[in-house]
Amino acid sequence: MGQLWFSELLFLSLFQFLERNDVKKLSLIDSPFIEDYLQQRDEKLLLAHYDSMGKYEKALILCESLANSDREDTKLDERIANLTKASSMSKKCI
Repeated sequence: MGQLWFSELLFLSLFQFLERNDVKKLSLIDSPFIEDYLQQRDEKLLLAHYDSMGKYEKALILCESLANSDREDTKLDERIANLTKASSMSKKCI
């Protein structure tokens, strides 16, 4: 239990460092902790992570969710862009 906690803490420190210094590399990390971290921080980076890791079905679901969001601050062009990304991800799933 203690070693798992230490591993998670180490990864979180790495994620925070990369978020401040090289955010593009953050989406390329393959770690059991990265999805939770990105879900709480940045949906666009989470989408980039899914795409770079070949998790196209998860990317598709995220894009659809962002496009159909009930958030009032989501602009129409953002919704259309997310639907376009969802279409692209669906083609990658095949």
